Amino acid sequence: LFYPPVSLENDTAGWRSRHTRSFSAINSWIGEEVRTLGTQLSVEWRPWPMHSGRLQLGAALFMGNDPAGTLLAWRGWSSNAVQTRWADALPLQDLPQFAPGRFFAEQSAYVEPFREIDNRPGFYTFARWNLPRRLVLQAMHYDNLADPTELEDGQYAWQTRFDALGLRTELAGFELISQWMKGSTLMGGRWESTANFRSIFLLAARTFDVHRVAVRYEDSLTRQFDDTPQDNNDETTDGLTVSYGWQINDRWQLQAEWQRQRTWRPGWMYAGLTPRADEALWQVGLHWRSDRR
Repeated sequence: LFYPPVSLENDTAGWRSRHTRSFSAINSWIGEEVRTLGTQLSVEWRPWPMHSGRLQLGAALFMGNDPAGTLLAWRGWSSNAVQTRWADALPLQDLPQFAPGRFFAEQSAYVEPFREIDNRPGFYTFARWNLPRRLVLQAMHYDNLADPTELEDGQYAWQTRFDALGLRTELAGFELISQWMKGSTLMGGRWESTANFRSIFLLAARTFDVHRVAVRYEDSLTRQFDDTPQDNNDETTDGLTVSYGWQINDRWQLQAEWQRQRTWRPGWMYAGLTPRADEALWQVGLHWRSDRR
């Protein structure tokens, strides 16, 4: 049970980021809803023997992940550091479409993102070009091949697929990371809940001896393309994160972070909330590692 090769941001032990306490919206969703229970095969070689660059091509078959996409459609994008464990259940908002007699009345009050519902595997393919300490480029296509007509124990199968691109490089002393994702998710016998989604972020980080400063900007959206009543899944959100880390010694790190996120989501009106939010969050954390760096 492992993460598919999407993130260039979460590259340290425990699938954490070296630069920020929170993850980008892209990798927050991966941490919450996407995992590989299966087999991945990849090949790697140097196309030019005298060059240090390496090309990697790979593919995987996996089971589970049939409900992946539920959170994007019915909750929306989020920036957090959640990593869903096997068999965890994530709560859903009490939406009108879950009420008795409504379109999705059979949906549980939670989603189990790693459940296998239709008993058929999904797949992904990827390619990565790596020039050590200089450049990483990667591309990926993911498709869980879920049958959107299937339902089991209050869990709908969502046919979710996406393409993702990523770049990591160094420029003028800064480490730059950018990722882009675009895809769709749909569910229902008549595709009663369908949404396209897209997200992109750019992160710049600079290290000064034992201090590290990082800034991340991101922009995400979801657009509904069905006409199910009281199931508006449209969303537009952008976020800015500023993070400071102090590596006290080999084991201890202090990190402070500020986030601002602006969101427009009409579906919030179903719960009596305003469709617009401008939120800010401060976090301070002290991290201890059991192994030396």
